Amino acid sequence: MANKLNATTKLAREAEIAKMARMGMTSEEIGKELGLSGSMIRKIIIKLRDDWKEQINRDVTELQARQAAEIVDLKRKSMKGWEKSLEAKTKKHSKTKGKKVPLTDAKGKATGENMVLPSDSEQSLTIEETNGDPRFLMVYTKLMEREANLLGVDAPKRIIDESGGKVGLNIDLSKLTDEQLEALASAVGGVEGN
Repeated sequence: MANKLNATTKLAREAEIAKMARMGMTSEEIGKELGLSGSMIRKIIIKLRDDWKEQINRDVTELQARQAAEIVDLKRKSMKGWEKSLEAKTKKHSKTKGKKVPLTDAKGKATGENMVLPSDSEQSLTIEETNGDPRFLMVYTKLMEREANLLGVDAPKRIIDESGGKVGLNIDLSKLTDEQLEALASAVGGVEGN
């Protein structure tokens, strides 16, 4: 291909190559179908995978940043709730004393019913000390755990192999990049060599 493809044609071709690869076609089969060499198709597929990994990493980083910001906001709110729950509560009580006044009809004759008119009122305040609502601290603790997990500051989780009793790490290898896999392989090789 002597002349360069325009962006739209290039994107359409890459989408077609990706579709064929997902269907299980080899690079040679795809190349034959599209009139390209198998090595060119392999290069395009490698580039597509790298682009996808980069996009996924950007998306994950953006999601982590949003979740981290939400966690910080929720931690602030839960701590504010905890501090509010520690404040002493004041209750105001009032009691009105009244005097009974007989009711009369329009002619001034007593009806036998009484009406209570307020005359004096008593007011009192009760201050109730509180120890705080522990639910706010539970929420705060869970948020701290989530934040540590999100940021990757927790120590890796260890597992015990039931058959040999060996202790290892519980790692989902499918989520690691090639560089991380290589580093893990060299670290394991160094440990097993001891």
